[in-house]
Amino acid sequence: MNNVILGYLTTDPSKTKLAIKILSKEKVKQEAIEFKEPFMLLKFDHPNIIKIVSTFQDSNNVYMALEYCEGNVLLEKLPEQNVRELAYQMLCALAHIHQKKICHLDIKPSNFMLKSNEERPLLKLYDFEFAAELDKDTTITPRGTLGYIAPELLEEMYGLSCDMWSLGVTLYYLLCGEEPFKCKTHIETSTYALTKKICYEGGV
Repeated sequence: MNNVILGYLTTDPSKTKLAIKILSKEKVKQEAIEFKEPFMLLKFDHPNIIKIVSTFQDSNNVYMALEYCEGNVLLEKLPEQNVRELAYQMLCALAHIHQKKICHLDIKPSNFMLKSNEERPLLKLYDFEFAAELDKDTTITPRGTLGYIAPELLEEMYGLSCDMWSLGVTLYYLLCGEEPFKCKTHIETSTYALTKKICYEGGV
């Protein structure tokens, strides 16, 4: 996670380790960000979605106390069997937020974190800064990560299918160790994505 420190709540006698995500109020103001992430997380109750414990603020920042994960983010090629197991957990997380009519809009390998480094760890989806509600956000500015953003987002059209597109790119990356589409700009990348034929020759 970006801008994250480790800590615990002073009101917690057990001092359970938490990830404290810091968001600058000045950045929110400068980039005209609507700070929805904690409200989004409060809507979810699923083992594959990061849990929010508390929020607090001072004059400069907003702080989110989140469930701590000691495992790695997904940033390397993995065996196909591992990817199949992780894909199931990813789909479970997306099914839950989509039932709430919320699109994540930034699905990518680095936004999934392992709860631990055990052999078959629990996977957690996090970072809902770009998320949008289907019933409330009638228009939306293009957002997401180069190489993973669904082409329709560039025309300010979005829906649950945007997350599924990004999930497909994520799984390709985990299987092949590289992204299937990537150019210098979102427009070039999306044009390439609509014309390039993808071929995966993996195991069974």
